[in-house]
Amino acid sequence: MRWLTNYQLAILILSARLAAAAEPGNRLVGNELFADRPIPRIAITIAEPELQKLRVQNRNYVSATVTVDDRVFKDVAVRLKGRGSFRPLDDKPSFAVKFDEFVPRQKLFGLSKIMLNNSSQDTSLLSEYLATGLFRDAGVPAARVTHARVSLNGRPLGFYVLIDAMNKAFLKGHFKNATGNLYEGYAKDIDQTLEHDGGPPGDQSDLRALLAAARLPESERAAGLPQHLNDQGHMDSGEASLKFDLLEGIDSAELIKRIREKFWPGLTTGQVLPSIYGFLKMGRLKKDKKGRWTLP
Repeated sequence: MRWLTNYQLAILILSARLAAAAEPGNRLVGNELFADRPIPRIAITIAEPELQKLRVQNRNYVSATVTVDDRVFKDVAVRLKGRGSFRPLDDKPSFAVKFDEFVPRQKLFGLSKIMLNNSSQDTSLLSEYLATGLFRDAGVPAARVTHARVSLNGRPLGFYVLIDAMNKAFLKGHFKNATGNLYEGYAKDIDQTLEHDGGPPGDQSDLRALLAAARLPESERAAGLPQHLNDQGHMDSGEASLKFDLLEGIDSAELIKRIREKFWPGLTTGQVLPSIYGFLKMGRLKKDKKGRWTLP
């Protein structure tokens, strides 16, 4: 069983028989932060007693003052984050920043939580920006991404990747019904125990039901999966179809080779994929009678 996953993309598993997915549109909050605007400056100030707590338990939230450009937020919850990209406090750490943990209803442009990633595994700071953009263009819910300049207690840390947190606000922005469980599938598939990021604690029986549906015979799978996974409203667009074809189809691999050789000789497949999606949107890619993508 093969699963197509985004770079550190959380798996959204919603309760059985959810309503159809909603158009994001105005339901998404925080658009001002991710709009085409000057790169924000974020200053994190942590008092010494709280800083010592963070050194001892770096995954527990401590209280901090966070200044975003000229806006000051008091008693913001801050902790370190990351697995392979984890860096200690005295290096260039990644942060989870939760505005309403200690102050109810305190938010940044309507957002209760953001992630500040140090991008230590991606020196371009563009992988998450490009990957999540492709997923959103294909109609698949994915976090919004921008960049920020960050400092900690007056020490400049440089550029960071600022990411929309996948939480209740994210679900409400993409689904008419935001109930259910939210799991993160970092380096795991659904046949394993996943990190539970939202929803009532449980035994992950909904994951096992999804796994059973995914293992149904192909003739039954299309009817079984929507009962456990609410992604059907996002996966029937031309971009989504092309996404699977490009990554898994032999004929599509030949198509990529032809496009690369004709327009961008010397570039890798990953480097030309964004432009191939652009070709599709401009109508320059068509399907032949056998259902294969071709370049007219």
